Amino acid sequence: MGTGKSEKSKREGRSLEFSKEVSGLIRHNNIQEFYNIQGVMGRGHFGTVKRAQSRDPHDTKGYAIKSIPKNKIEYRIDLLERELGLLMTVDHPNIIKFYEVYEDPQYIHLVMELCTGGELFDQLISKGRYTEAEAAKIMHSLLSAVAHLHSMEIAHRDLKPENIMLSTSDEDSEIKIIDFGLAKKYLEEGSGENTVLGSSYYVAPEVLQNSYGLSCDIWSCGVIVFMLLSGKPPFDGNSDMTIYQQILKTNYSTSGLEWEKISEEAKDFVKVLLNPDSKNRITAQAALEHPWLNKRLEDTTPKIERKVMKRLKQHMHANKIVKETLNILIRTLKQDEIKQLNNTFRELDKDHTGFITATELEQGLTSAGVNLDGEELQELLKGADSSGKLNYSEFLAMAIDRKHLENTDGLWLAFKYFDIENHGYITKENFSNALNRAGWELSKNEVNDMLAEYGLENHDKLYFEQFCKMFQDPKRYGQITRMYTGKASRQ
Repeated sequence: MGTGKSEKSKREGRSLEFSKEVSGLIRHNNIQEFYNIQGVMGRGHFGTVKRAQSRDPHDTKGYAIKSIPKNKIEYRIDLLERELGLLMTVDHPNIIKFYEVYEDPQYIHLVMELCTGGELFDQLISKGRYTEAEAAKIMHSLLSAVAHLHSMEIAHRDLKPENIMLSTSDEDSEIKIIDFGLAKKYLEEGSGENTVLGSSYYVAPEVLQNSYGLSCDIWSCGVIVFMLLSGKPPFDGNSDMTIYQQILKTNYSTSGLEWEKISEEAKDFVKVLLNPDSKNRITAQAALEHPWLNKRLEDTTPKIERKVMKRLKQHMHANKIVKETLNILIRTLKQDEIKQLNNTFRELDKDHTGFITATELEQGLTSAGVNLDGEELQELLKGADSSGKLNYSEFLAMAIDRKHLENTDGLWLAFKYFDIENHGYITKENFSNALNRAGWELSKNEVNDMLAEYGLENHDKLYFEQFCKMFQDPKRYGQITRMYTGKASRQ
């Protein structure tokens, strides 16, 4: 008996063996040293989600931390690796943002974006049902996120109102898809599975026949819009088996009292999403062009702002340290600013893939009256990554107002990102490692050249004061940074 306890303690205390790609991301620190973890917000397939606040007084943003007991996944590390890999891959305004991961003796902790508006399910229960305009707005955001996932051959496989969060409690809050515990990348439709995954109300008929593909998410979207409009699920029963039988027969109705004032276009939208033939079911991209969505959203289509597009042009002249700092500063954006940039991103993303292509970017620049020749356009895209298109985070970093580079709280977060060993200074190797993690392979000489732009090439250790000097007015950076370091400026 004593031996059993000893073996359990050994298992709980040791690090899990992840792949090289994932292990390089894991911080082996006590997460309690960095975050004040508070009450439980919800539970996922493998762990509990709690609200948290950074212990750094200059980081006022809240976080959600998903804690997964290691003894639950030690024999299925591949599932956690898959979830982490997908969270690092996806990047969309309506998908939850993943920040970092910690490992301690008992848990794996995923630090993620905090949503304070609660679940869509709870709001649906509270409201009873949504107007067509309200439902169309939610479905446009949801299908935009699904189109992004499907463009990368990723199926979520558990879409339901409980896995859709409201970013804030505001009436016009963004929605965010959460919980990628069942998500999987598919190379082709019809991949066989031995287990029915997902929740019974939302499961597609082909899944009940052990055939999975991307289109199972579209069926789930059909169930969700049915519920938003009527307040009831299309398939109901006292047991999972009863519900499954109704799903296999596609036994639902849009002719009851609750549907009397619903438009025929809305009913057709439900019908094309709940097509029992998975091979001929509408795609997310095609669903976004459905007349029901377009008519109810045409008055809310935003104009592409010239000032935002001008920032994209300015970004091509920034060096990679500045670009990565801007990536960190995205975390400090206020909701109203994020909303404005999200609207511009969606308007540029004409094909709904969650990426902005060279053609889409050129059209956006032209419509905003910003001139950029072909060579400059390619240089701009090349400055983001090697894919030849912009993802959501890259767009935000390029479009962020440069006033945030005067925000010392934001710069402190960026400084701590580069100072991963928490020494209180950044070395050239720290810069190189951080930029390599972000996908930029740079030598120490290249980092040196960047620092030379600010006269800092001879500093082996860059303290916060010097870091701020790269972005702020030199006359004021020394005074401001004393409140962060408690030390005199090091020139």
